[in-house]
Amino acid sequence: MVSKLNIEKVNHEVNRKLCLYISSGCLIAVMVLQIVGVFMRTLFNRPIWGLLDVCQILLAWLVFAAFAYALINSYHIRATLVVSRLSPRLRSACEIFGSVIGIGFFCRFYISRLLEFLGVFPGKGDSRVGGFYTDLAG
Repeated sequence: MVSKLNIEKVNHEVNRKLCLYISSGCLIAVMVLQIVGVFMRTLFNRPIWGLLDVCQILLAWLVFAAFAYALINSYHIRATLVVSRLSPRLRSACEIFGSVIGIGFFCRFYISRLLEFLGVFPGKGDSRVGGFYTDLAG
């Protein structure tokens, strides 16, 4: 029979490695995409469509996975002056509230980057860079 402690230990290790691999993979992907984008733009005069937006989405994943990794391994800094004085029930409610706020922030940031990315395909233009994509498309 598998004990609850073993399941929690395995879950902790899986979450730790998953966050580490996601953040590391996103960092490598951003670096490779940026290097390829520079070469494509300078050597072949063929920029990669939506590269900036893809990198912004990857950076969101990188940052939040790194935050989760730091949280899991207790590498983060916490200000527990007020929370440590609360009852255990109220303290866990504060922890849940903080997690919901963090997840909500991540979802809002991710969705806004995704919607911005979907609007940058050739022919639709991108007002952030003065119509650069529209000029290339047409």
